[in-house]
Amino acid sequence: MIQTVEPSPVYNLAQYRSWRTTVQTRKKTASIGERVLARLGVKSAEEIPIKVKKMDGSGNISFHVAVGDLLTDEEGKEMNGVVLPSRRFGTFFVDAMGELLVRRNLEEFLTYLVKIKTTDLDRLAKMQHATFGLTEKNKSFCFIFHVSLLHRIFIDMVGMLTDSGEEGV
Repeated sequence: MIQTVEPSPVYNLAQYRSWRTTVQTRKKTASIGERVLARLGVKSAEEIPIKVKKMDGSGNISFHVAVGDLLTDEEGKEMNGVVLPSRRFGTFFVDAMGELLVRRNLEEFLTYLVKIKTTDLDRLAKMQHATFGLTEKNKSFCFIFHVSLLHRIFIDMVGMLTDSGEEGV
């Protein structure tokens, strides 16, 4: 639906037509990233299964989610094209979706946190997970993140446990 705004006084028909076309606005619709994140927020981990693939030598972990588990058929058609999924969703939404999926399936990733050598812990503590990578392959989305995210989540959980313990003192 196009909404129009009443014109201000204009001096001629050409200026009026130009003004009228520039002030017409469309009703804002949610982006595909907003819609997927909203839907992901109400679904359980069982409704959106993930497949953890591997951790490479530099600490990057990848996991896959079936396209059909994240997107509706209409959104799947909207995603087709030459634009990369990470750009189509938007960086904020890719990061939010990725972290939500990791936190909901944390038990599947803990084996990677345990695999970290004690000699690498100091280096890991200095590294910071920046963003998720996202690619599409074989009808699934592949999320990639750095193991330092798991370290940060673990530290957050320890902090929540100590904070709740202090309240009872």
